[in-house]
Order: sequence, then structure tokens, then C-alpha cells
Amino acid sequence: MKSGTVNYWVGIIILASALSFSCGYIFSHTDIKKDNPDNSKTALNLQTEQPKNDISIKGKDGATCTTSNEFVIVISGGHADNIEDLRYRVFCDDFDSKWVSNGTITIPGLDEPGAYTARVRVSDNAKNPNNGDIQEKTFTFFKL
Repeated sequence: MKSGTVNYWVGIIILASALSFSCGYIFSHTDIKKDNPDNSKTALNLQTEQPKNDISIKGKDGATCTTSNEFVIVISGGHADNIEDLRYRVFCDDFDSKWVSNGTITIPGLDEPGAYTARVRVSDNAKNPNNGDIQEKTFTFFKL
């Protein structure tokens, strides 16, 4: 076989695999309900999962590194009916921001050059963030 033919069949196999996975996912998340007791009529009801609004973490102005002894991160996203209910918390080495209402947090104490990993939490409970629906994500940045 020529390489073009081989590439063609490899592409067909990959496409068939993707379609079978997608169809399997749809049917495994399907709920069939009976409209009447004699089962003569059924209605297909597809259940969709509502994804949470993922946390987005960026350095201020898109930065991924710093030359100073601090780094500013900007957190957005999170799941809450009212964005004003969101609370943010950052851990990085010995730093703990505690729960704050502002998604822009400065991480101080970056004395040594190298990679740092910030663990970010977002809660949807303004009055008691530790008892809310908490999402967590990490963000790595560098001190030059």
C-alpha cells in the first residue's frame, strides 16, 4: 500500500473510534421515560450536565514570571448565582491570603529564584467560605 492509502485508513479508524465514543457517552447519559402504562409510546430525554464555571488564573497583565519579591495573580470564574458571593483564597509556600472578596491577590515573600505553585480556592459562600462549594486549581509562575 502507498502511504496515502495508509493515512486514509488510519484517519477513518480514528474518526470511527471518536464517533463510537461520542455516541456511547450520549446513550449512557440518556433517560428514557414511559408516557403511558402500556409502553406503546416512549419519549427520549437527553440529560445534559451543566459544567461548573471553571476558575481562570492569570498573572497580572498575563505575566508568568516576576523579577520582584511578589507576584500578582488575577482570579476569575467560579460557580455562584451572584458573583458578589464569591470568595478567593491563595496558598503559596508559607503565604495564605485567607478568604477575600477581591480576585486580585498579591503573593509576597518570593526571595529565591525558581518555580512557585499557588493553590487557588474559590468559594460560593460569602458568609462562611469554608462551608461553600469550593473549587480549587493550581497556577505555576516563576521568580527570575
